[in-house]
Amino acid sequence: MPIAHIPLYDVDLAVTELRRCLALGFKGMFLAPEPVLGKRPSHPVFDPIWQELVDADLPVCMHLIVRFNRAVNQATHGWWDSENEPTNPVFTFGLGGTMQLIPAVSALACDGFFDRFPKLKVLVVESGAGYAGYLMDRLDEKYDRFKAMVPTARRRSDYLRENFWFVMDPSERSISAQCDLLGEEHFLWGSDYPHIDSHVTAADEVRAVLESVEPNRRDKILGGNAKSLFQL
Repeated sequence: MPIAHIPLYDVDLAVTELRRCLALGFKGMFLAPEPVLGKRPSHPVFDPIWQELVDADLPVCMHLIVRFNRAVNQATHGWWDSENEPTNPVFTFGLGGTMQLIPAVSALACDGFFDRFPKLKVLVVESGAGYAGYLMDRLDEKYDRFKAMVPTARRRSDYLRENFWFVMDPSERSISAQCDLLGEEHFLWGSDYPHIDSHVTAADEVRAVLESVEPNRRDKILGGNAKSLFQL
C-alpha cells in the first residue's frame, strides 16, 4: 500500500505532487514530526495540502524520523555526552520516536488546526499507542486552566478522539483500555518488520495480546480499522 512522501518546502509543488500520487492510488501522505522552514504543520501556509487529503478522505501518516544528533535520541553517544560511551539501543529505539511524536501530536491538538480541518485524519505511526489516553487527560487539564489564552472550539480530548488514529506495538497490553478512552475504531497495529527493532513473530504477539479482547474490537484492531481508514 503506497503512501506519498511529499516535501513541504514548496506548497504549490507539494499539492501538485500529492494530487498526482492520489490519482495513482496512493493511500495517504507521510508527514515528519518536525517544523519545515520554521513552521509547524498546523501553519496556515500548508492548508492547501491538508485540504487535498480531506477531499480524498485519506490520512496524514505522521511517522518518526531518524535524527541521531538530538538529545532525545542520542544513538551515537548513549546516555552520556561523551564520544567514548557506547550506544544504548533500549533508550534509542524505546523512546526516540515516541519523544518526537508526543510533542507533534500535542501541537496539532493544541493549535486550533482541527477547527480549520475537522475532517482531517492523522495516523500516528511507529511510536506505540499507550500514551494516547494520557495526552487526553493531560492536555484537557491544562486547557481547563489556560483556555482563555488559547481558545479553541473543542477540548483537546475531542480532537484526539475524532482526528487521530494510533498504531499500537504488538506487545502493548493496555490497548483495550486505550480503546475505551479514544474509541476502538482509532487503533491499528504494526510490526515494522523487517526493521532492526522488530521481529517476524509480531503477528503472533499481537494476537496473543488481544486474545482476551472482545471479538468485534479485536477484529477492528487487527485489520478492520486499517481497511476503513485507507479505503481498502
